Amino acid sequence: MAGLADQHSGLEVADWSAAAAAFSETERTGAWVNYLLVGMIVGYAVISLVNTLIVATAERRREFAVQRLIGSTRSQVMRMMIMEASFVTLAGIMLGGVVAVATLAPFNIALTGTPVPHGPLWIYLIVIGSATLLTFTATLVPAWIALRPRPTGVLAASA
Repeated sequence: MAGLADQHSGLEVADWSAAAAAFSETERTGAWVNYLLVGMIVGYAVISLVNTLIVATAERRREFAVQRLIGSTRSQVMRMMIMEASFVTLAGIMLGGVVAVATLAPFNIALTGTPVPHGPLWIYLIVIGSATLLTFTATLVPAWIALRPRPTGVLAASA
Protein backbone atom coordinates (compact mmCIF):
# COMPACT_ATOMS: atom_id res chain seq x y z
CA MET A 1 0.00 0.00 0.00
CA ALA A 2 2.87 2.36 0.80
CA GLY A 3 4.27 1.87 -2.73
CA LEU A 4 0.88 2.76 -4.23
CA ALA A 5 0.73 5.87 -2.03
CA ASP A 6 4.16 6.92 -3.30
CA GLN A 7 3.01 6.65 -6.91
CA HIS A 8 -0.08 8.87 -6.44
CA SER A 9 0.18 12.29 -4.88
CA GLY A 10 -2.43 13.01 -2.21
CA LEU A 11 -2.95 9.33 -1.40
CA GLU A 12 -2.17 8.48 2.20
CA VAL A 13 -1.90 5.16 3.98
CA ALA A 14 -3.36 5.26 7.48
CA ASP A 15 -4.24 2.75 10.14
CA TRP A 16 -7.75 2.18 11.45
CA SER A 17 -7.53 4.71 14.31
CA ALA A 18 -6.44 7.54 11.99
CA ALA A 19 -9.27 6.75 9.56
CA ALA A 20 -11.77 6.60 12.43
CA ALA A 21 -10.56 9.97 13.77
CA ALA A 22 -10.93 11.58 10.34
CA PHE A 23 -14.41 10.09 9.96
CA SER A 24 -15.37 11.30 13.45
CA GLU A 25 -14.29 14.86 12.59
CA THR A 26 -16.36 14.74 9.39
CA GLU A 27 -19.38 13.51 11.37
CA ARG A 28 -19.04 16.36 13.88
CA THR A 29 -18.94 18.91 11.08
CA GLY A 30 -22.01 17.33 9.49
CA ALA A 31 -23.84 17.40 12.82
CA TRP A 32 -23.15 21.12 13.24
CA VAL A 33 -24.44 21.79 9.73
CA ASN A 34 -27.61 19.86 10.60
CA TYR A 35 -28.02 21.83 13.86
CA LEU A 36 -27.60 25.08 11.93
CA LEU A 37 -30.22 24.09 9.37
CA VAL A 38 -32.70 22.98 12.03
CA GLY A 39 -32.06 26.23 13.92
CA MET A 40 -32.79 28.26 10.80
CA ILE A 41 -36.01 26.33 10.14
CA VAL A 42 -37.13 26.82 13.74
CA GLY A 43 -36.21 30.51 13.55
CA TYR A 44 -38.28 31.05 10.40
CA ALA A 45 -41.21 29.14 11.93
CA VAL A 46 -41.02 31.28 15.08
CA ILE A 47 -40.92 34.50 13.06
CA SER A 48 -43.91 33.34 11.01
CA LEU A 49 -45.88 32.35 14.12
CA VAL A 50 -45.16 35.59 15.97
CA ASN A 51 -45.91 37.80 12.95
CA THR A 52 -49.18 36.00 12.23
CA LEU A 53 -50.40 36.21 15.82
CA ILE A 54 -49.38 39.84 16.28
CA VAL A 55 -51.07 40.96 13.07
CA ALA A 56 -54.21 38.91 13.73
CA THR A 57 -54.53 40.32 17.24
CA ALA A 58 -53.71 43.90 16.29
CA GLU A 59 -56.33 43.83 13.51
CA ARG A 60 -58.99 43.14 16.15
CA ARG A 61 -58.61 46.59 17.70
CA ARG A 62 -62.02 47.66 16.43
CA GLU A 63 -63.65 44.48 17.81
CA PHE A 64 -62.06 45.12 21.21
CA ALA A 65 -63.34 48.71 21.16
CA VAL A 66 -66.89 47.55 20.41
CA GLN A 67 -66.70 45.01 23.23
CA ARG A 68 -65.55 47.73 25.59
CA LEU A 69 -68.36 50.05 24.52
CA ILE A 70 -71.06 47.42 25.15
CA GLY A 71 -69.83 46.92 28.69
CA SER A 72 -66.84 44.57 28.72
CA THR A 73 -63.92 45.57 30.87
CA ARG A 74 -60.27 45.38 29.81
CA SER A 75 -59.75 42.38 32.08
CA GLN A 76 -62.73 40.57 30.52
CA VAL A 77 -61.33 41.12 27.03
CA MET A 78 -57.89 39.96 28.22
CA ARG A 79 -59.44 36.82 29.76
CA MET A 80 -61.12 36.15 26.41
CA MET A 81 -57.75 36.49 24.71
CA ILE A 82 -56.15 34.15 27.28
CA MET A 83 -58.79 31.53 26.44
CA GLU A 84 -58.19 32.02 22.71
CA ALA A 85 -54.43 31.75 23.19
CA SER A 86 -54.98 28.56 25.20
CA PHE A 87 -57.07 27.00 22.43
CA VAL A 88 -54.56 28.03 19.76
CA THR A 89 -51.71 26.61 21.84
CA LEU A 90 -53.48 23.29 22.45
CA ALA A 91 -54.47 22.95 18.80
CA GLY A 92 -50.94 23.76 17.65
CA ILE A 93 -49.33 21.29 20.06
CA MET A 94 -51.80 18.53 19.18
CA LEU A 95 -51.54 19.04 15.40
CA GLY A 96 -47.77 19.43 15.61
CA GLY A 97 -47.57 16.20 17.60
CA VAL A 98 -49.69 14.35 15.05
CA VAL A 99 -47.54 15.61 12.17
CA ALA A 100 -44.33 14.77 14.04
CA VAL A 101 -45.48 11.22 14.83
CA ALA A 102 -46.75 10.71 11.26
CA THR A 103 -43.41 11.75 9.79
CA LEU A 104 -41.17 10.10 12.39
CA ALA A 105 -42.99 6.76 12.63
CA PRO A 106 -41.79 5.38 9.24
CA PHE A 107 -38.25 6.54 9.99
CA ASN A 108 -38.37 4.95 13.44
CA ILE A 109 -39.80 1.68 12.04
CA ALA A 110 -36.86 1.52 9.62
CA LEU A 111 -34.34 2.09 12.41
CA THR A 112 -35.77 0.26 15.42
CA GLY A 113 -38.74 -1.77 14.20
CA THR A 114 -41.22 0.07 16.42
CA PRO A 115 -43.40 2.98 15.25
CA VAL A 116 -43.17 4.87 18.55
CA PRO A 117 -40.51 7.59 18.38
CA HIS A 118 -38.35 7.79 21.45
CA GLY A 119 -35.97 10.31 22.87
CA PRO A 120 -35.45 12.51 25.88
CA LEU A 121 -38.69 13.84 27.38
CA TRP A 122 -37.06 17.18 28.18
CA ILE A 123 -36.82 18.04 24.48
CA TYR A 124 -40.57 17.54 24.04
CA LEU A 125 -41.27 19.60 27.16
CA ILE A 126 -39.04 22.43 25.92
CA VAL A 127 -40.87 22.46 22.57
CA ILE A 128 -44.27 22.57 24.31
CA GLY A 129 -43.13 25.25 26.75
CA SER A 130 -41.63 27.37 23.99
CA ALA A 131 -44.74 27.09 21.83
CA THR A 132 -46.92 28.06 24.78
CA LEU A 133 -44.74 31.01 25.73
CA LEU A 134 -44.54 32.29 22.15
CA THR A 135 -48.26 31.96 21.53
CA PHE A 136 -49.28 33.67 24.75
CA THR A 137 -46.73 36.46 24.35
CA ALA A 138 -47.55 37.11 20.68
CA THR A 139 -51.27 37.20 21.48
CA LEU A 140 -51.54 38.93 24.84
CA VAL A 141 -49.01 41.73 24.37
CA PRO A 142 -50.68 43.09 21.19
CA ALA A 143 -54.11 42.67 22.82
CA TRP A 144 -52.96 44.63 25.87
CA ILE A 145 -51.56 47.36 23.61
CA ALA A 146 -54.77 47.41 21.55
CA LEU A 147 -56.83 47.89 24.72
CA ARG A 148 -54.85 50.91 25.94
CA PRO A 149 -56.55 53.69 23.93
CA ARG A 150 -60.12 54.75 24.61
CA PRO A 151 -62.65 52.70 22.61
CA THR A 152 -64.35 55.77 21.18
CA GLY A 153 -61.01 57.02 19.85
CA VAL A 154 -60.30 53.68 18.18
CA LEU A 155 -63.70 53.63 16.46
CA ALA A 156 -63.44 57.27 15.41
CA ALA A 157 -59.95 56.70 13.94
CA SER A 158 -61.05 53.64 11.97
CA ALA A 159 -64.23 55.20 10.57
